[in-house]
Formats: sequence, C-alpha cells, structure tokens
Amino acid sequence: MRTKIAVGLSLCLLALFAALLPPAPAPSVRAEEQEAPGNGRNIYAGDIITLDISAEGVAAEEIREAFGAEFEIVELRSAPGGEAGSFRISLRTFEPGEHSVRLGNKEIVVSVASTLDDFHRDDVFDGGGEVLEPGAAFPWRVLSYAAASVFVLSGGAMLFGWIRRRKPKTQTPYHMFLQRAEALAAEDGGDMAEWTLLLKTYIENAYPCRIIGKTSAELIRELRRLGALDPFLPELERWLAECDRFNYSGVIAAGGRKKELCETLLDLVGRIDRSRTAGQDEGAA
Repeated sequence: MRTKIAVGLSLCLLALFAALLPPAPAPSVRAEEQEAPGNGRNIYAGDIITLDISAEGVAAEEIREAFGAEFEIVELRSAPGGEAGSFRISLRTFEPGEHSVRLGNKEIVVSVASTLDDFHRDDVFDGGGEVLEPGAAFPWRVLSYAAASVFVLSGGAMLFGWIRRRKPKTQTPYHMFLQRAEALAAEDGGDMAEWTLLLKTYIENAYPCRIIGKTSAELIRELRRLGALDPFLPELERWLAECDRFNYSGVIAAGGRKKELCETLLDLVGRIDRSRTAGQDEGAA
C-alpha cells in the first residue's frame, strides 16, 4: 500500500514539474526576398518569386509542405554559402490575391496582383459617328486568277513535253537486258557478279519464276522445274559455274577471259529470247 502511495506521489510531482516548464520555443524563421519581378512593382500572377529562408530546426520537407499549399514550387535548394538551415526557394502562383504561409514563428505574406487591376476606366471610349471610307484593297482575286492561269499553262506544257518524250511501247525483257549490258561494258565491263545478276533479272522478267538471291545450284533446279529452258540448261550451268569461280574463290578473271564470258552470255540470252518469242508466236497462232 505504501509503495502505491509513493508511486502516485512521484507521478503527481513529475506532472507538476512538466507543467511548470516553459514551452519549447517555436523554430526561428527569417525570410528575405531575393529576386522580385521589378523593384517596387507589383508581383503578378505567373511571376517567379525567390526567397532566402533562414530556419533553424526546420527541414526542407517542412518548407516544401508549408509553401506547397499556396504556391507552385519551382525550385528549393540550399542557399548560397552552405549555412545549415538556410534555403533558397523559388515560387509562383497564377491565383491573384494575398497568400499567407506560416513557417515556424513567422507568417510570410505575398500579395499577387492581376494585370487587369492595373487598368481602370469607368467612362466610355471616345469614338466618332462618321463612317470611315475603306482604304485601298489589294487585288487578291486578280492575283489568284493570274497564279492559277500560270499554274495551268506550265502544267500543260510539262504534260505535253512528257507525252512527246514518252516511248511508243514498253521495253521487252531482252531490250532491258541489252541496255544494262551496254552500260556494264561502258563501265569497263563491271565484275562477273553484276553479269550474273543481269542474267537472273532477265530470266525473272521473261519467265514466271523468282530466282534473284538464289545460288547457282538453286537457280538451275528452279529452271529444271520450269522446263522452258531445258535446251539451254547445260550452257547456263557451265557459264554460272565459271562465274562462281571468279566471284567466290578470289581468282581474278583476266580481261580477255571476262570479255569471252560476257560475249557468251550475250549470245546465250539472244538465243533464249528468240526461242521464247518463237514459242509465243506459235501459241498465238
């Protein structure tokens, strides 16, 4: 029983002692405007206000929370100099009026003006009653008609020239083969890979098959399935085999041998095309 009474008296004394202690001082805060949008002028909606804040015992998050309720925080960082508890905060708001922020023991008040408040006029604007004569108008309609006429005439001239230059008929696969062969010959003969591609392009254009990108062995198998080039397959196979030797083995074809291969291909494709054309004529008859 005596123990309970002693504990109770101790608690009462502690409570009385705590009540007599002075309250903890609020954090000391000092705010100073660092940059304003003009000396002595109003702060308008959208202006950025920069304050230097010295707040002992106040963390950056508390400052952010206090100002964030009233302003948009553009930047919050330690003030130049690196002193503890010193911050530089940049704010703005688009709401005109008086904005109050309580931080520690200081209330910071910022008045934001509206640009509409700077314009005061109660009377009616002066104006005359006479009808004003229109000024000289630029002849836009005439200019547009002239531009349209020029466009039509120039377009017609270009179309007429294109029609005159157009070839009377579409080139055949053999004509395209000969044109490309002449171009390769003018380019010092090119290499054998280009002549091989030229042969594949002719066969694709002349017959219903897809062989570009295939190896020589795959090309021959495809032509055997096609059947239309059976009389020429041995010559094609020999020609492709020799070209592959120059294309992939690193052996360089002598000028004379390369010329012979090109002439062989020209003769071979000429005979193939004559055979194809004769077959088409027989089918038409």
